[in-house]
Amino acid sequence: MNIYKEMEKADYLARYKKLVFTENQIYGFPYESNVYIYITKNEYFDFYLNKSTKNDSKTLDWRPTKKSIERMLEKATILCTVEEFEQNYCYDNNGRTLEKMLFTKLLNQTYVPDTVRFDKGADITINNVPYSVKYLRGRLSDMKTIETAENEK
Repeated sequence: MNIYKEMEKADYLARYKKLVFTENQIYGFPYESNVYIYITKNEYFDFYLNKSTKNDSKTLDWRPTKKSIERMLEKATILCTVEEFEQNYCYDNNGRTLEKMLFTKLLNQTYVPDTVRFDKGADITINNVPYSVKYLRGRLSDMKTIETAENEK
């Protein structure tokens, strides 16, 4: 384990948490033939520091371990089958697909994608509760976006 990298990750995660619009999360992941959702509050785990492929920045990406998935399964809910999820795949992005499935399955609404930054709004609101949505291997944020949000405060 690279201690410097772990400290850097912890620093960026703390900075993100100070800025985030909502502390509520919905984590989505496939397991066997279903896609599950795990709903939680202020629980950030299994984020890894990576290098962005789009710009010269680092990213925090969600990479749950097998142990974490087993723990989440104890309280997770089946959203849909993996086959249904794949049939609704949109925008070359699993996170957007998860949002779409949440809108259609839980809210019975048409999904309209947005580009609201993590500090300015939620991905979805259910029963007046805002949530951030992350799917397996999804990006929490890149460091340039966190720095931009900090500079705007």
